[in-house]
Amino acid sequence: MTIIAGRSGGSRRPPKLSGWGKSNTRVQHITTPPSITLPNAAQIPSGGIYLITPQLDLFNAYPQRVLLDDLIPGFTDGIEDPVLHNITPAPAGYYSIVGQVTFINVVIDRAYVADLRFNGNIRAENWVHASLGGTDPVSAICVIPSILLTANTFIELWATSRSGDNTVDIYTGRHLTYLTVQRVR
Repeated sequence: MTIIAGRSGGSRRPPKLSGWGKSNTRVQHITTPPSITLPNAAQIPSGGIYLITPQLDLFNAYPQRVLLDDLIPGFTDGIEDPVLHNITPAPAGYYSIVGQVTFINVVIDRAYVADLRFNGNIRAENWVHASLGGTDPVSAICVIPSILLTANTFIELWATSRSGDNTVDIYTGRHLTYLTVQRVR
């Protein structure tokens, strides 16, 4: 990297650079810092899992685990389990976690909830209110920017419909209903 620094000889004008007339400039070479070595993937695991099989007719006011059953391509380090429908980062550390549930066949003026559970305990939840009904989807997203997890903490995504009936479904799709985990330090 090259930085050009100059002096203006006591005046308050900026220095003139070479090629623009008389100037008192100098070139100073600064060496770049040593390269940063990143830890291997086992030390910074990431994982993503999403809902591909429809989850239909949620029971009213009854929390249900979202049965996430497929891996997000290009975002897997083997810490996700589509059979148990959860993500379990092995090493302890700080992780960023995002979970989203998209509800469909919603009822107007009702609440819908997504929550993140660690080892079965609620750690974050988001309540959303449906202002439109029918085929218009409603998404509830939970974000934990950074949280310290102990080794082998399993993380699950849960959903609750407070619609007053049992006809609300969870919308499938990689960008609609998913859980992602990324170690941040």
